Amino acid sequence: EALKQVDRSPMSTASLAESCHRLFRSLKEAQWTRLDLRRSSPKVLQRICEVLLAWQERAMSNSNSVQKLLIRKVINWPQLGSFDFADLDVCLRLVDRQETG
Repeated sequence: EALKQVDRSPMSTASLAESCHRLFRSLKEAQWTRLDLRRSSPKVLQRICEVLLAWQERAMSNSNSVQKLLIRKVINWPQLGSFDFADLDVCLRLVDRQETG
């Protein structure tokens, strides 16, 4: 349902952030119910990653490969536990620097 809302909503940075919050909660709920999206719905997991990457590109000052890697790692992590979207946002902002080289 959260992915359907993403496809229907305008793609402003604020709406993307709100959609990412919902998608991240959905991802965590799936884990709590022991639903492994990596096995059962890899296309859904890929779409969640795409939406988070779109948000990251718009929300961060210096979109970079480290941020993209963090998103992919977090999305595919089997047990996020207490790690939430706010934690992901903080991690991305900590590495929000221009790439060199």
